[in-house]
Amino acid sequence: MASIVVLRGVAEVTVSREAAAEVLRRFEESKMKQSLRSLIYGVIEEFDISDVKVRTSVFGLVVETVKRMNTVNFILQRVVGGKEKFRSLDPFVRNLLRVATLEVKINQSPVDVERKVYGLLLRKVGRDEAAEARRILRRVKTFSLEEALKRRSKLEKYSILYSHPSFFVKRVMDLLSEEEALDLMRTNLSSKVVWFRVNRVKMSVDDALAAFEKDGVHVEKDKDFPALFRLVDAEIPLPLTPYFDDRRIIIQDKASVATVYALDPRPGERVLDACAAPGMKTALISELMEGEGDLVAVDVSAERARRMERILDLSGVSNVKILVADSRTLKGEYDKVLVDAPCTSSGTFASSPEAKWKVNEKQIRSYTLIQKALLENALRLVREGGVVVYSVCSVFPEEGEEIVDSVLGKAELIEPNIPGEKGYDGFECSSRIKRFFPHRHQTNGFFIAKLTPA
Repeated sequence: MASIVVLRGVAEVTVSREAAAEVLRRFEESKMKQSLRSLIYGVIEEFDISDVKVRTSVFGLVVETVKRMNTVNFILQRVVGGKEKFRSLDPFVRNLLRVATLEVKINQSPVDVERKVYGLLLRKVGRDEAAEARRILRRVKTFSLEEALKRRSKLEKYSILYSHPSFFVKRVMDLLSEEEALDLMRTNLSSKVVWFRVNRVKMSVDDALAAFEKDGVHVEKDKDFPALFRLVDAEIPLPLTPYFDDRRIIIQDKASVATVYALDPRPGERVLDACAAPGMKTALISELMEGEGDLVAVDVSAERARRMERILDLSGVSNVKILVADSRTLKGEYDKVLVDAPCTSSGTFASSPEAKWKVNEKQIRSYTLIQKALLENALRLVREGGVVVYSVCSVFPEEGEEIVDSVLGKAELIEPNIPGEKGYDGFECSSRIKRFFPHRHQTNGFFIAKLTPA
């Protein structure tokens, strides 16, 4: 493996490109199982990158390359002569070529990427591999994607062009119209929407607005939920601001916030967050309870529970009890239960593009077994007249409408008082649940249902 070379005193973009390629090499080595965000932070620390612009550039190059992975891989495999030849390249070189192809072919960067890549590889892996990479990039520049896709089926063409797994393309084309499915995938590729909320336990909205104005953070206040904002632009990324570090603001998608408002937790109640980590929804539940009452946050993973404890402490949450347990077998009685169930994350491809390369049909089936068991036990845990909110960040009906329909003999639906729209046609629950879609609502894709025991 090529060693990491920290390039001092060279163009920022060269450092960004090298760091991005190293992140992608490690991501590929982990078989796409490691957290992309953790890998980015790890490489930034190793490279000792303190400049905000360079850090932002690394994030951008990595995320955009992963978003466009199908397109980038298709181009490079055709240019080098097939999948096996592409796989035989040095892992760092292969991933540097991915980043460079994004810049040259998709972003159409005016920078002389070919020359910069050659110079970088000359120092890292030697003249022969540097020269070969330069030849590959010259062919990438002249490669016609349109011509290469002419004889492909519609499904293959859309999968490559819009960079989504082919089974996902077929699924969303069956669920939505063809044009709307394309709109959804385009949004997953292009969306830069960032939602965040002011943590009113630690900072008032007025103080937050004053701080944003001072620091050049331009925002738009949401019309549906108090203290929720959409980022318009900022001089520095939100995760690098001091009020993110100490949790005065919490980056949280609008659909995720809507889930908690559907639950409507109130002071003095006994509330269970059944699948709580990483704790964003738990923190908002506590805020709406004004720190009064009993809040129990459960996660099956001890490591995730430890991380959640740190996040909740930093967020100023004082009325929470954290349990490491399986909520499918949990006992007790609660006024309200939130089941934000583990799922395929098929609604988060815009914000977490690595998720789309992990999902498959088998994974959907395995998740539905867990989801149904979680919801069934939640209905046993809630008192008579109490409320269960079931949610998943998925666009697949197997994880949403089908799960809720399966318990309607044991539960009744309550239409949640939140924005969104009805579910997919053909399901009993569809008219009384809420769905969010990236291309319609500028949020993650989400399914939210509110139930009470029958």
